[in-house]
Amino acid sequence: MADFLIRFCHIRPMMLGFRPGRNQHGGVAIVVALCMGLLLTLLSLVLDSGYLYSEKSRLENAVDASALAGVYDLDSGTPSVAAGYVAAANGLSQEATCFQVATGYYDTDNQYADFVPYKDFIAVDDPGYPDEFVNAVRVTYNQDTDGLTGLQGNRQVKAVSVAYLKRYGLISLDEAGEIQIGPDSAWQNGAVYAAGDIKLSNNGACSGGWFGGGASYQAPDFDDVTFYAGGRIFDCPIICGASGEATGVDWSTGSLSNHPNAMSETARISLRPCDKDYVDSLKSTADTVYTPNSAGQDAVFYGAGLSVGRERQYFFDLTRARTGREVIFFDAEPDKDAYPVCVAIIPAAATDSDTVIANVTFITNANVYIANNPVNSPQGRLHYGTPGDAQFILITAGSVNVLVNSVKISAMVVRCGGDFHFAWRTAAVTGDHGFRVIADKSIYTFGGTEDPDWDITPLSTLGRFSGSVDFAFGPPCPPTIARFGVVSEVQ
Repeated sequence: MADFLIRFCHIRPMMLGFRPGRNQHGGVAIVVALCMGLLLTLLSLVLDSGYLYSEKSRLENAVDASALAGVYDLDSGTPSVAAGYVAAANGLSQEATCFQVATGYYDTDNQYADFVPYKDFIAVDDPGYPDEFVNAVRVTYNQDTDGLTGLQGNRQVKAVSVAYLKRYGLISLDEAGEIQIGPDSAWQNGAVYAAGDIKLSNNGACSGGWFGGGASYQAPDFDDVTFYAGGRIFDCPIICGASGEATGVDWSTGSLSNHPNAMSETARISLRPCDKDYVDSLKSTADTVYTPNSAGQDAVFYGAGLSVGRERQYFFDLTRARTGREVIFFDAEPDKDAYPVCVAIIPAAATDSDTVIANVTFITNANVYIANNPVNSPQGRLHYGTPGDAQFILITAGSVNVLVNSVKISAMVVRCGGDFHFAWRTAAVTGDHGFRVIADKSIYTFGGTEDPDWDITPLSTLGRFSGSVDFAFGPPCPPTIARFGVVSEVQ
């Protein structure tokens, strides 16, 4: 354009109808006027384009911040309020014609065909919304402007941002602890974080299996799972015993993992410890408070001292129907360290039908068993939690041991101040489960524990878990990872 103007403004006068020797002052004025008009048009175009680019960038930054605030507030149910507050703080109008907030589902791994109008995001009110929990917030902002000079006419500037939450499935907060995940299991839809190391079973083959298992064992399978470790991530070998039979996993050795979604030496997650002080602070939220002296007074805290081979154990049956969430607190002082709590079912009430513990939060300062009672009976399974909002939530200052025989962990959230064990007895156990765990210490999802305080079989004589665990059994709840999604319109 500049080269054209130079050539145009230096065009020969006779080409514009002037003859040499005549008065050319009027012709020069016309040429200058034309050149000035073109220069002003070019200048206004440059200024308005720069202004629109700058304004769009400003709006995009504000909309990004707004979407991020909204998605972090999904758990409280007021994402529009949080998004609007941040948008206003960044100078955006709250007029409905300009500012819109929509909650919905962001497809992180292309499970579905393209949504409309955005390929990977669909709002809850849009037709064709899939059977998925809300995990994302979309913020759209439209602004009309005349530009900086007003010479280019009215223009619309639009900014769209989508932020979504990725669940944490397993969190171990102990730098000296670890997370162990055994063979032949499947895990999906969440992140795994350890302040220490993460250890994954490797493929392996022995001449014989254990408890009916085959001789070949596959490394665990992961679908949409990301690993974050403050320490390192290892692949650990299967142990073959003297007779050739598989006896476990050698968690003490291993090679650095090359898993594609694994990151070592990451920043540490900081959460308040789930200790006695924290648990005691929740006592005021309880609908019902029990103490050891309450044993046998109702059908919920139905007994103590019933465990074979133990001096005492406290038994709770939480299977009663509820219309809303119930919070139960058990203060096990002064013997919280000596005797665990068993969240099970009254043996006399056991039938061959499945039974459900749902819509309840159980808080205690003692170690907790999650098991059927007795362990391998009845034939009906005891379900812990219902997917959606009726999850079973367990908060304890102690450790948690899940004995998975005859139980199904359908939708359980655990916050514990000790270790979390996912154990089983006898033959290999299959089934689909759903749980999320935050443990102050280690998480073991293979075998049992050698701790004599727990009445379970040592790891070397246990079967193996060859089922699956899905972390996405309910809406994302803190702590979560917030990420920006790709905003791509369907053409």
